[in-house]
Amino acid sequence: MKKSFLIFLLLYSFNSTNSFSQLNMTLKGKLAYTSDLASVWGYAANGKEYALVGAYGGLSIVDVTNPVAPVEVQFVTTQNSIWHEMKTWSHYAYVVNDEGGGM
Repeated sequence: MKKSFLIFLLLYSFNSTNSFSQLNMTLKGKLAYTSDLASVWGYAANGKEYALVGAYGGLSIVDVTNPVAPVEVQFVTTQNSIWHEMKTWSHYAYVVNDEGGGM
């Protein structure tokens, strides 16, 4: 009985979180990539908003000021990796990966 209850509880919690995950969200636009993506971070400056997207071959900088029409403004090539993580400090973006090569 206890085992059945735990299984029910796990299934219920899985279904209930998935059913509300997209509530009150609307897709405004998208940008297609031909490589695997790993992570995303946001940055804003001078009235513009950017998405910093970790792609297999580096960092994709996307202007998302107009969310209906996102535009890649720069691609910074780094070492190929399935994982890129980025953070910002002041007006700098730091990018690391699991293949080495530093920041």
